[in-house]
Amino acid sequence: MCVAVPGRVVAIEEGSSAATVVFGSVERQVDLTLTPEVAVGDWVIAHSGFALRRVSEEAAADIQRVLAEGPGP
Repeated sequence: MCVAVPGRVVAIEEGSSAATVVFGSVERQVDLTLTPEVAVGDWVIAHSGFALRRVSEEAAADIQRVLAEGPGP
């Protein structure tokens, strides 16, 4: 099973689609080609090095909470 997780964009390389995104305490490079509207400070859902869509901070918090709870009984 693959899981796309939320992260906050902290930097975008000028003239590029490369961004630095923080997932919890981990920074990763993410490609913004699929989400050109994203800006620094936005939350994105990312999978396999690509941002798939922008989400609200509230949606990101909800997703993080559910992931932290783990699978049900």
